[in-house]
Amino acid sequence: MDADICATYGHDIILFIVGMQVNSYSLNSVGPTVESLGGGRRFLAVYVASALASMLSILTILHACML
Repeated sequence: MDADICATYGHDIILFIVGMQVNSYSLNSVGPTVESLGGGRRFLAVYVASALASMLSILTILHACML
């Protein structure tokens, strides 16, 4: 794994906090409109799928950095 990626995602808590803030702001700004256009169930399915994909990608990067 590239050392820059490990340094960025493996040790930078500030990046994590900023990412959470951007995600929360985006969800609050765009979420209600997307939900009204596509329906609540579809919005929930996309939301859960993207959360799982995000978690999996971060865990993969962190695992690779620990090797």
